Amino acid sequence: MHSNNTDTIVQLIHDFVSFKTVSSGSDIIKEELINFIELFVQKVGLQTYKFYRNGKPSMLIYHPQKENWNFSLLLHGHIDVVHAHEEQYHTFINEGRIHGRGTLDMKGSVAVFVLLLKNLYLSNQLSPNVGIMLTSDEEQGGVDGVKYLLDEESITSDFFITGEPTDLYIVNRHKGVWRSKLTIQGTSAHSSTPWLGENSLHKTSKYISDFVAKNPQPLSSEWKSTYSFNKIESGDSINKIPDVSSVWIDIRFTTNEELNNLISSINEIFKDVEIETLFTSPPLETSEDNEKIKKLNNIIQVKLRNKSELHSKEYATDARYASLHNIPAIVFGPSGNGIHEVDEYVEISSLEKYYEILEDFCMNFK
Repeated sequence: MHSNNTDTIVQLIHDFVSFKTVSSGSDIIKEELINFIELFVQKVGLQTYKFYRNGKPSMLIYHPQKENWNFSLLLHGHIDVVHAHEEQYHTFINEGRIHGRGTLDMKGSVAVFVLLLKNLYLSNQLSPNVGIMLTSDEEQGGVDGVKYLLDEESITSDFFITGEPTDLYIVNRHKGVWRSKLTIQGTSAHSSTPWLGENSLHKTSKYISDFVAKNPQPLSSEWKSTYSFNKIESGDSINKIPDVSSVWIDIRFTTNEELNNLISSINEIFKDVEIETLFTSPPLETSEDNEKIKKLNNIIQVKLRNKSELHSKEYATDARYASLHNIPAIVFGPSGNGIHEVDEYVEISSLEKYYEILEDFCMNFK
């Protein structure tokens, strides 16, 4: 990879990180970064189109000869980040790593994407069927971004790559998500006479214990569904038996059958429970026999000079929404560490390899 490309990617990441695009924060700042990227690609003649849903901006970048939004390959990146300390919005380089909020998750990948399309276009090597999809709500579930664009804007693709960090290997499977609020009723009474009431918090605690006992968790990483109870609310006074309690559960499931089994267990153990589903999304499952996966994996092995295997992961990404539309999708991104942590960084050498791999891969599309 030419050193000028490396310098440009590093500068783009520095610029991108300086925009405080916190997912739960100002949509105006997200739009400012989208506009910044738009100006960068439009200067060389690439086409863009912006979308808005519930204030969340998204953008397509593509060849000016493209006459529709039916792509052969879409490279997806999100520009939103989780909250950080003020100093994390200023990048610094140390030992070949770019540190800062979003460098790895995932403004580094976005920098590679936009420079790659720019260079391919300038060298007359960009297929009109290759494009970039940028969204700004992945950290909040992707409903107003990828899901909306595929569901309602008739955007489609033969293959979909989201650039979440993967250490330069392909993730073709990840778990789905089911989050719900469970509400359990009791009977209030004065805390000095607990026998006159039915303590909803005590009931909830027992139900959780019984559920955990019946549904043991794996002790290490396995391709099995998991769950966690992460929040409880109960009562409104220190001297009153609570008559209602709520607990929030987060299930990460591999198949709909496993999810349904866990929901059945909730209904069996949590007596008279009221279930409010807050968020649900499907797993990602793309066949390892997909020809584009095979082609990409071959390129990875040549560029990295070692064997590359496909991986399954516990987390969820926006690639799940492509699966809902029967679009073969994968997760593939650079290396680094510290996602959502105080010291987040991306490795510059992995960005260089990432660019080279995607450059070769994009050449296969006409």
